[in-house]
Amino acid sequence: MASIQLDCAAGWTEVDPNPDGPKLLVEHAGRLRYMGSDGRWLHDFGPVGPVDCPLAYDASTRTAYRYVCGSKLSLPDFSQLRAYSIDSASSRAVCQLPLNQWVLWMLEWLGEEDGKGQLFGLLSSDLPVEGQVCIQHRLFALDPSTMKAAQPRVRSLCSDAYKPLAFSVRRKELVFSGASGTYLVGLKGERLTTLEPDLVSPADGAAFHPGGDSQVVLGGEGLHLWDLRTGESRHLNKLGRHPVWARDGKGFWFAGSSGALLFYDLESETVEPVLAIRQNRCPDFWKSRPVRVSLCGNYLAAMLSAKRLKGITRKTGGIEKSEKVYQAQDCFCILHLPSQTFWRIEGAFFSAFRWL
Repeated sequence: MASIQLDCAAGWTEVDPNPDGPKLLVEHAGRLRYMGSDGRWLHDFGPVGPVDCPLAYDASTRTAYRYVCGSKLSLPDFSQLRAYSIDSASSRAVCQLPLNQWVLWMLEWLGEEDGKGQLFGLLSSDLPVEGQVCIQHRLFALDPSTMKAAQPRVRSLCSDAYKPLAFSVRRKELVFSGASGTYLVGLKGERLTTLEPDLVSPADGAAFHPGGDSQVVLGGEGLHLWDLRTGESRHLNKLGRHPVWARDGKGFWFAGSSGALLFYDLESETVEPVLAIRQNRCPDFWKSRPVRVSLCGNYLAAMLSAKRLKGITRKTGGIEKSEKVYQAQDCFCILHLPSQTFWRIEGAFFSAFRWL
């Protein structure tokens, strides 16, 4: 029986979990799992470590890729990129990295017409500089098809670009959050243009227009639409994180908080609440995650999370102040767009997920 109360938009109906949708890869409690659309565990690929690295996926070979590192002090440390075969339920290391290097925040699969392809992402290194540790970010590409000791081909990145927010295969450009605002960056690592921070606060999530147009939607302290051709930005909404364009380019999904999924319609310039945890008085913005659109375009996956006040500690045992104790409410929702139906999987927080 469902324990989390959800509000949905008019026209939407909740149904029982459906096993007929596409499968997913999810990260739960530090482990990578293969899951059916109804929430059934199909395979456990094992631990992936604490580093925040997205999942890249090659649909032609049904192979996923992720950075993995050691997570237990009692075991030998390691740093590597791994490939996960969906069909054989197996994994292998494709690249061994030095312990001072890791793949962080961005990992994409770039497929080619001949069926081959390469991984493209952000390689981070900690380097000693004058008695201090300096973190260096570089772009890298790697062909994982070789069975020999593959090593990434690296390219320097403009020094003050910090976090990658979006990548466009069509435009061959990236959006980065940087020390001086939000940057448009080319594949050579060069800064092409800058959206100054006095115009838009540093972004927390971005998405290129799906048709390759010169529009980028930015999330963070509100939603903004950045026109790359003119350099101008337009404020759309005071709240919004992790925007993701609809396939038709007429709007985008975004997180209003950790417990709310909304849609912004560009034609009517209106915001429609789609799904939300009811009476979410303690939203946790740091747990908000971007919605994921399935490869067929018919399904969405959204992670909703809220905090509920469970109780208040007593002033005992040297504790001078009473503290509030919260309990997490986690609800993974799958939406079928053609029928406007959705179902839920309660109780597990998925830190990352993607459709296969």
